[in-house]
Amino acid sequence: MRKYGVIIGVLIALCITGGGFLYSIEVWPPSQSAAAANFKTPEEKESEYVRFVMEGYDLIQKNYWQKAEDSKLANHFQLSLEKAAATSSAITATDRASTAKMLAAAFDGAEGADAKKNLAVGILQVALYNLAPQGRNQLLSAEEQKEVQNTVNNVNPSTGQAEPTVFSKGMGSTLYISIGRMSPVTVSEFTAILETASSTPYSSIIIDLRGNIGGALDQIPVFLGLFLGANQYAFDLYHQDNFEVIRSPVGKLAALDRYKEVVILTDNMSQSSAEVFSAAAKRFGIATIVGTNTRGWGTVEGTYQIETKIDEKTTYGLMLVYGLTLREDNQPIDGVGVSPDVNTGEKNWQTQLSQHIRSPGLVEAVRQAVSEAPQR
Repeated sequence: MRKYGVIIGVLIALCITGGGFLYSIEVWPPSQSAAAANFKTPEEKESEYVRFVMEGYDLIQKNYWQKAEDSKLANHFQLSLEKAAATSSAITATDRASTAKMLAAAFDGAEGADAKKNLAVGILQVALYNLAPQGRNQLLSAEEQKEVQNTVNNVNPSTGQAEPTVFSKGMGSTLYISIGRMSPVTVSEFTAILETASSTPYSSIIIDLRGNIGGALDQIPVFLGLFLGANQYAFDLYHQDNFEVIRSPVGKLAALDRYKEVVILTDNMSQSSAEVFSAAAKRFGIATIVGTNTRGWGTVEGTYQIETKIDEKTTYGLMLVYGLTLREDNQPIDGVGVSPDVNTGEKNWQTQLSQHIRSPGLVEAVRQAVSEAPQR
């Protein structure tokens, strides 16, 4: 297992722009709130700003994918405070209690509620941004959390309705299915297409995941169950030195039985949950993977609410990397991606197709599909 360290290095302040990071969100565990107020230090009892930051501290320690030792996390927060406040701390943070004392001293030196609020938000922004993988952990306002949820659910903000994610067409004896992202309705859309095609002569499937930006990871065990059956091992999530086994919750889909061969198309923008599905399909021999290496975005994010309010206009929550997804060889997807069985970047890729695919009709359909943009 390749290890990440908590990135300290040069801390930089986070500028949250209009949701540029939202395109790759994976929400795995349900949004969780911090425990009911049980102040562990006098400083938290006396100051909502200290309490706000220390809630973030506790949520990181409990939910972040990598175990965060108290001494290292305390030092991380000291560096974050010093960056956010643009000054050195007179108190050295070595554990949770001393971190609270350090924060209290910093807030005592900030003049006015706005300055204290901005400092509290800034500390968490910097601390989160610099947790590995850098830039994927964020502090979100209530509005930004709503944007994340809409993105995962593929909801058009102007209509409030979920947009389609699955498109299909016939290519000779091959059923071509393009999936643009993984949303809560993707599996039902996929199933509906297969049921509709049950009276056709299709004997093979192309599942086009090129440009698939990921989305709802909890749909992947369901998706895999259609091929593998109920309660089958689907994949692992790596979280705080443990491998969490994820199993398929549904049984095989009878409408898939007639398809003798399946091909999955990938490219360098197939990411997150699309990569998990591709890796599992490769591991279990569900499909032949054709295309290029996937993007290598192998983190799973969860959202965690901060209960302490420091702003009358909004609340805040943490978006944390909860776990790492793994390839078929049990190495992290992140930074590496999933490699195809047939790499279309190689000169002889078309010749290689016939070595992996038995049906000449499917070989021809794959060649045609690769030459065209994914259907949307």
